[in-house]
Amino acid sequence: MASDPARLESAGRTVDALAVSAAYPAYGPALIAAEGLLRRERDRFAAFLETALADWAKAVCAPESIARTAATDTDGSADRLARTFERAIDRFAASEGVRRHGWGWHSPEEWRNLRDALAQGGLLEAD
Repeated sequence: MASDPARLESAGRTVDALAVSAAYPAYGPALIAAEGLLRRERDRFAAFLETALADWAKAVCAPESIARTAATDTDGSADRLARTFERAIDRFAASEGVRRHGWGWHSPEEWRNLRDALAQGGLLEAD
């Protein structure tokens, strides 16, 4: 399962992307899909998340090394990618929420905000 929306689209898949993090920063990863699909494809989703989280852990521990590896698969420079990883680490891996509660924790208000954003994007039924 590819994690890159452009690759999925080029493979003929329909991709709907909502940049939730622009308005509602998350402390950890979010994978949003229809419940039935999650039930049918549980193993594939689990493998995707396992790989994504392992790579995120590598990026947190060694951003320069991961950036060099990623640069071989993209047109970006390793230095630019390392800076991008470092900004993401500062914002998400070293946030107050992560320090106090662990990666992935959200307050009830943040969950409501996320639910509202998904409903506004047509990805979730509104209450």
